[in-house]
Amino acid sequence: MGDSSESLRRPPQKLLLDSELTTDQQLMQVSKSDNEDNNNGEKSKEESTYWAIIEEIFGKEDEVLYRPKKRKYRSLDSLYRATKPVPAV
Repeated sequence: MGDSSESLRRPPQKLLLDSELTTDQQLMQVSKSDNEDNNNGEKSKEESTYWAIIEEIFGKEDEVLYRPKKRKYRSLDSLYRATKPVPAV
């Protein structure tokens, strides 16, 4: 009976999926290499490794589609063509 009451008191352990575990491990390796590289002064090498892993996990940024910027105002030329001159008084 002592074993069953002990198991009831323990909080449930969180299970990680294999993909989450490998992602966590990769990010930990990157941060570890980041600390080592900063000490050695090899920041550019570390950054390229970091971004390569980020691209591997999330995909390339080229896949994001950007919507063209909407114009807020008309050009002066289009205003002059669309309106009639006002007679001077």
